[in-house]
Amino acid sequence: PAVIRSMMISRLEHEMLGVEQIVPNPESVPIENLLRVCSGPDGVDVSLLAQVLLEAVDRRFLRAAIGVTRVLESQSLASSDPLPPSVRTALVRALETPNVEVRFFAAKALAKLSGPPPFAGSSRLIETLLWCASSRGIDRAVVAHPSSEVANSIASGLSRFGYRPQVVSTGRAAILAVRDSCDVRLIVLASRINRPESFETAQLIRTFTPQEILPTLIVVDPLDDENDLIRERLACVFDGIEKLSIVDRMDDFFYPRSSDAGVVSLPRFPVVMQTLSPQGDSLLDDRTTAAARRRERGKVSLELLASLAGHGWDLSATLATARLLMTDPACATAAISLLAHSGKPAAQHALLTEALRPHISANHASACVRGFKENVRRYGILLESGEMLSLFKRYNNLSISENPVVLGKILDILEASGSVSTSRKGDGA
Repeated sequence: PAVIRSMMISRLEHEMLGVEQIVPNPESVPIENLLRVCSGPDGVDVSLLAQVLLEAVDRRFLRAAIGVTRVLESQSLASSDPLPPSVRTALVRALETPNVEVRFFAAKALAKLSGPPPFAGSSRLIETLLWCASSRGIDRAVVAHPSSEVANSIASGLSRFGYRPQVVSTGRAAILAVRDSCDVRLIVLASRINRPESFETAQLIRTFTPQEILPTLIVVDPLDDENDLIRERLACVFDGIEKLSIVDRMDDFFYPRSSDAGVVSLPRFPVVMQTLSPQGDSLLDDRTTAAARRRERGKVSLELLASLAGHGWDLSATLATARLLMTDPACATAAISLLAHSGKPAAQHALLTEALRPHISANHASACVRGFKENVRRYGILLESGEMLSLFKRYNNLSISENPVVLGKILDILEASGSVSTSRKGDGA
């Protein structure tokens, strides 16, 4: 069996590499090709594939792990039998790998196949999907510096290269910012950052956030840069740490510079990034492709969360993300569905607020009203009485910018529930 597993891993790696782009999309490999690799004389043995997945993850054959996960998903979906415990265990184990694609495909398979919670790894499944769903398809950079003026100056320089900076002032805030968004692509830490200091912050980010190892810049202030001892100490402290560079913040780091002789020197930032990401992460075209891939993963993850909510999973932790993505046309349907299946007052409030937001399309407003109606059908009215009465007052004193049809439909839902007793102008009451 060990020889068979090794052969499968090798062939899967070869198959997945056959169509790899600079920023690969593993779903571009036809499932038929992967099935052919994983099939034996008696067809596909999912128990064997579960062992292959565990071995691929442990030995860091990540492309093979993605390939076998896709096969396990396709075979289990085609079967009426319950998911074997060995397959679930292997998929949960894959959720612990640092590679985002492996975690995403394992979470995708578990969301479709695992059955009702709780089970070992069910909370990790939700965390993975929620983290992937946080993507907005942009490149974020976290800038941590105790001086807001300096931090904003660095952020301005990063903006020239297509990054969306997020400025924080402590190491702890930097850790939380990286943890909360899968769109963070670059970390910039002041050498003087505290709570915790720069070395500990960098280590904690790499240990306790779901990100892969991200390019990290340790910025030395000009006065410190004149002190060779400080530079030498930083070089010793950070020696051997992958994808990390100690840099200054002189103007020519982000901006071109002209000499008296008229010679223009290019910014140093792209060169540094190229050394930290030799595969081309610093190239805008490749970063755009990677951002689009994250965006697609986020959309699928949100749809999977909405599906799990419809099957009775408690997804209270996803409310903030759903509220945020409800305004995104690509994710609105799944976000509304997620809120419609949440038995929290905040979910009903979010659906109402979005439905009544000025200048949204009629279709989007109607979708929010339908989501609110479904939520009320499942859980009853969860709004406070004062909030409901204010809706009736609002209807009776409509402003020019408000849509009476949408607000009227909402009031119909409230009245039909029997939770309120009041009147509207024109009702004859």
